[in-house]
Amino acid sequence: MMNDWYERFVKALQLNDKGERTQHVYARTVRMLIEFHRKSPDEIIEKDLQNYFLHRKNISNWSAKTMQIAYCCY
Repeated sequence: MMNDWYERFVKALQLNDKGERTQHVYARTVRMLIEFHRKSPDEIIEKDLQNYFLHRKNISNWSAKTMQIAYCCY
């Protein structure tokens, strides 16, 4: 599961001309979402994203910049 989504995700980022560091940060952020919900990215729905973002903002106390990065890669 992990390798398939990762390869597709990185290829999409490369097609969007994202740099290697951005690819790494975005892939790590998506991995954290997957681990949080214990689901494949294809199974994660809008409600899951909302719950995840609320958790990261209110419980993990992510900064506005970190939240912005997370929003951009989903």
